[in-house]
Amino acid sequence: MRKISYLVALIVIACLLCNVSKAQMRNFTGSNGRIIEAELLGFNEATQIVNIRLRDGREQNVRLDLFAAACQQWIKSGGQQQGDDPFGDADDPWGESDWEWLFDGRSLNGWEGDTNAWRVDQNEQTLVGTGRGNLFTTKQYDNFIVQLQFRCEDRANNGLMIRVDDAARQGASRGDFSQIMEVQIADDRIISGPNHNGSVFNALSGPKPYTFYDRNNHLVGGWNFMEVVADGQKITTYVNGMKVVDDTLPQDKPFSSVSNGRIGLMGMDGTTAFRYIRIKPLKAGEDWRTSKITANDAAEGFTRIFDGRTLNGWQGDQDKFRIENNMLTQFDAPGKLESVKEYRNYVMRFEFRLTREGNNGIGFRQSGGNAAKIMIRDDSSFTDDRIPFHFHGSLDLTVPARRGSLNPVGQWNTMEITANGSMIRIVTNDQIIVDTDIRNFHPPTNRADVPDFIYALIAGFQNKSGSIGIAGGNRQVDFRNIRVKELP
Repeated sequence: MRKISYLVALIVIACLLCNVSKAQMRNFTGSNGRIIEAELLGFNEATQIVNIRLRDGREQNVRLDLFAAACQQWIKSGGQQQGDDPFGDADDPWGESDWEWLFDGRSLNGWEGDTNAWRVDQNEQTLVGTGRGNLFTTKQYDNFIVQLQFRCEDRANNGLMIRVDDAARQGASRGDFSQIMEVQIADDRIISGPNHNGSVFNALSGPKPYTFYDRNNHLVGGWNFMEVVADGQKITTYVNGMKVVDDTLPQDKPFSSVSNGRIGLMGMDGTTAFRYIRIKPLKAGEDWRTSKITANDAAEGFTRIFDGRTLNGWQGDQDKFRIENNMLTQFDAPGKLESVKEYRNYVMRFEFRLTREGNNGIGFRQSGGNAAKIMIRDDSSFTDDRIPFHFHGSLDLTVPARRGSLNPVGQWNTMEITANGSMIRIVTNDQIIVDTDIRNFHPPTNRADVPDFIYALIAGFQNKSGSIGIAGGNRQVDFRNIRVKELP
């Protein structure tokens, strides 16, 4: 590939003539400095347009002055990637500037402690605990949401430490963790009793979640998804979509009265890897999970893609669906529809109603026979916790959704799906049930390793654009008010 460094002379000359703001650079790259990850495809001297291919595969035409300004920023930084997001998207696609990355994917910046017991794998952008030793953030936090992914090797034992004050940290350096609130992260196969993943060690517990262990598993890579909400003395934890803890800390624990402190990673035994560690501050009692769906869709730029009367704009198994009362109904027999138009980044809103054992799915960016699928199903009649990514709202076979968002069978539900680059957000009945980054999901190199339908699901994550699909399954599911807003 002809990297940008190949054009040093052009860059230097252009940089002498340009003075472009960071905001302008972000307008064309989506990330300040991300252009250094691009391949030069061509340059039109007449129009002064540079054609590049970004790291994620997108091709883009860029004005020479903006191109040069980004390169100038790169040179000044010594060739380091610029931007707020260490994983390539400096502009938060959700506009949530209150999220902060605790791990930048490249270094231990922002962390201190037993750094000799931890290493950074820059290829995988992971933080790996290789033995006994604790890490702590340099900053302190009070009320917050922490989201992360973890992967445990055989017999690993780790933990997420919450609100660690200086006295507790000193005790931890001596092996005394009695003053620390720890959310368990471990190989659950070696854990007996209530202190399984997601529990607050020796304080709060709940149902045991399903966890993945095999780092060579082509579907999930052994990665588990954890979310911890610390709101005063109330602690809520999720592991792979299952709520494990939702309770107030017992008053007899020394850490129950600590309101502010550091976030820590507790290295005890074995190897544990972490990635995508981020934190969002909360106000006490804030209803953080709500994501209101605005009624005035037209003012927001939404257009209907189902007119309530016909299947104009849709193709596929039209005989497996019927239309009545402005409603699209999938028969009991499986059938698939997909939009004629293809979409790249968008927000899709609709309403759906389930029957008992109803099972359907929404495909996004379907192209070339590959399509990632979002589950639409009656969770009350599906109770197999061994496969948490089959519950409602989950990205099929990959990312489990948080449960408990559905109305009773027979009632209408609202749903919003946002696909913005590699960020996918799913909201049901104003509750955020999936908020994840799919960039690291890749199909296996050897296609023979998995069945075709599984390969098609995983490969669908790599599509940059494609149609919207409605994939019928078992039992009747009704849809109405299907509309879409395209994003830049």
